[in-house]
Amino acid sequence: MRISGHAYSDQGPRSQNEDAHVLAPELGLFAVADGMGGTVGGEVASRLAIETLLRYHQDIARREGLACDAQGATDRMKDSVGMICREVGRACVGTLQDMGTTLAAIQVIGSTVVVAHVGDSRVYRFRDGSLAPLTHDHSFVNELESATGYISADTRAAYGHIL
Repeated sequence: MRISGHAYSDQGPRSQNEDAHVLAPELGLFAVADGMGGTVGGEVASRLAIETLLRYHQDIARREGLACDAQGATDRMKDSVGMICREVGRACVGTLQDMGTTLAAIQVIGSTVVVAHVGDSRVYRFRDGSLAPLTHDHSFVNELESATGYISADTRAAYGHIL
């Protein structure tokens, strides 16, 4: 299996870039976090998420090594996402009380690939010249569409930004 990672970020119309990423092939770890627009501190939340993710996986690799079975890899990723939630939650004070971030992460350990994501940052697989989504957005509109089987364009436009 050939794994490669590349990162490019465009802040778009925002006054500052709220994206953060990690490409750590030595850990098999690749991730992107996108601070939630419309709130103060999105760039803080995304940076904290990526720093926490990387630190957790570096610490595990030092203590236990990289090798583990599929369940161990899944447990490690769940633990790292839980740690991110706690760290970002602790930092949500004062003017940063409403900050948040999305996260899309993969870790490759041997032939096991673990995917984790929160929000509307997506993970895709590129194989044989085509992209296939591996995740679905955690959003109000997607949950509503999953429950009802249909969503109108007006509803999507009005509520599409709610994670």
